[in-house]
Amino acid sequence: IVWWDAGAQPAQLLASKEVVMTTAWNGRIQNAIDNDKKPFKIVWNNQILEYDMIAIPKGARNPELAYKYLAYISEPKNNAKLASFITYGPVRTDAASFVAADALPKLPNAPDHL
Repeated sequence: IVWWDAGAQPAQLLASKEVVMTTAWNGRIQNAIDNDKKPFKIVWNNQILEYDMIAIPKGARNPELAYKYLAYISEPKNNAKLASFITYGPVRTDAASFVAADALPKLPNAPDHL
């Protein structure tokens, strides 16, 4: 077992052949496939979806502005824009229809992967 503690390490470990498989953030591996032309393959079977959270701290100075920001980024069209920068899926299922057709199959929450 080789443990990693930084997001870039799984792709480096695979590339150096120190490991033959690893857990990883899909965006890092897809970047290595697309941009570095590495012969890696993401196995989606039995994947674990991970969720991130955004919170507005109690007592925040501008909570209304924070609410406006959250409303903006959660609009399906805006939410789908993330996939044009990195292969992390939108958090809203109705945003998938706004993701570019060539990007959708690379997302962890693409219909075929769920």
